[in-house]
Amino acid sequence: MSNRARAAGPSSGPGYGSRPTGADVVAGSGTDRPSVPAAARVDRFLAQLVTEGRLAGWSWAMLSDRRVVHRADGGVQDLLDRRAVDAETTFRIYSMTKPIVAVAVLLLRDRGLLALEDPIQAYLPEFAATEVYVDGDGESVRTRPPRSPITLAHALTHTAGLTYGFHRAHPVDALYRAAGHDVEAPRGLALPDACRLWASLPLLFEPGTSWNYSVGYDVLGRVIEVVVGTSLGEFLDREIFGPLGMTDTGFRVPEERREFLATLYDAGSAPLRAISDVGMNVFEPGAGHFGGGGLVSTTDDYLRFMEMLLGYGAIPGGQLLHPDSVRLLVRNHLPGDRDIASFGRTMASELGFDGVGQAYGGTTQVRPSTTSARRVGDFGWGGIAGSYFWIDPRAGAGAIFMLQAFPAGQLPIRARLHQLVNDALDDRHA
Repeated sequence: MSNRARAAGPSSGPGYGSRPTGADVVAGSGTDRPSVPAAARVDRFLAQLVTEGRLAGWSWAMLSDRRVVHRADGGVQDLLDRRAVDAETTFRIYSMTKPIVAVAVLLLRDRGLLALEDPIQAYLPEFAATEVYVDGDGESVRTRPPRSPITLAHALTHTAGLTYGFHRAHPVDALYRAAGHDVEAPRGLALPDACRLWASLPLLFEPGTSWNYSVGYDVLGRVIEVVVGTSLGEFLDREIFGPLGMTDTGFRVPEERREFLATLYDAGSAPLRAISDVGMNVFEPGAGHFGGGGLVSTTDDYLRFMEMLLGYGAIPGGQLLHPDSVRLLVRNHLPGDRDIASFGRTMASELGFDGVGQAYGGTTQVRPSTTSARRVGDFGWGGIAGSYFWIDPRAGAGAIFMLQAFPAGQLPIRARLHQLVNDALDDRHA
């Protein structure tokens, strides 16, 4: 997040449509009325969670025909100071950082500065010595050299064999935790040092042979830094956030924006209990820029990113990403068009992985789901504090939800939200 002048009003031009402001349509205190009456059911559902004390505040928007047709905020940023959630409110988006980093990688690919088949060790030599887990645990772990190196494409699709310590399902997960990496890298560890740490630990499996959600996007962020010669944050600010007018998105919250940062709450506590930042250092200017989950953003900023994707890379006055690169981003990249449920080591997920393929930066529904309301072609991802988005590129539709309820699994509402939005979209086109 830089000190750029804030975007003035809604965007217009290729890839953007007219945008309602963040009116509180539930309480009726705003000046805008929802243009999709059925979308008000979502407002009421979220408002009820606030009334029940399960959620402090929320912000959301819905897109149809590639433009924002409903936008609402409710509740408060902080239960003590009672500042209302509005268009200025900033949220920790955690893993919704990953789609932005995926776009950054494809942007460099469009410019001929890297290829997705490139081995990561070509940019980060420490990964040349990384080995694959064979058996054992702790100090008795046995490893072997990989048959093929980790590529950028492997990292983009969580098929590199990297992991997170918080999975707690494999001896390698335990090695990550023993090295100080659970949800986050050890506090104060710079990104280059974190990459050297991960490279020193075994891979769960031979690259490209299975799926496991991992630190791959943090590694990709470091690759970007090596390629462009600046920090990840500087590159994103110059090449993505600036052109899109995402003035309130970044790895740090400057002093003048701190009053707008929503408080993070323990979603499993009753009453809700404020907790410190988990996995983020948003007030520490010297900390690293972690591409797996380090960004903060606003609803309107992230909408601009979604509109760019729905417009196949078009932005006002030009093209941010080649249309074919957007198509590449949102399609399934698992071998044989398989889903995650059949190809990898799945993790806890409210929406499940049935019929869900791995795209770049998020997942894509490749077959009708038996466990959620996701429709074939839906692309999106969420953050561990409850933020969640998806788009349907073919229909030009989508939705975004911004919450600060950690961890998201303690407030399992995504399936219901997805269904309510689908119903509203269907009503709009009935």
